[in-house]
Amino acid sequence: MCCEAGRVAPARDVDHIDGDARNNARSNLRPLCHSCHSARTARDQSFGRRIG
Repeated sequence: MCCEAGRVAPARDVDHIDGDARNNARSNLRPLCHSCHSARTARDQSFGRRIG
C-alpha cells in the first residue's frame, strides 16, 4: 500500500487480504508497514457500521 502511494516503508505486519485471520494461505498474506496495516484494519472493522 505504501508503494501505491509513492512511499517506501519497511513491512512490519502481515495482512490477511480477505480479512479472515484463519485463512493463512500464502496467497492470502501480504506484508504491510504498521501504519498501512492499522489503517486497513480500522477501515475493515468500521465497514458497514453507521457513524453518528
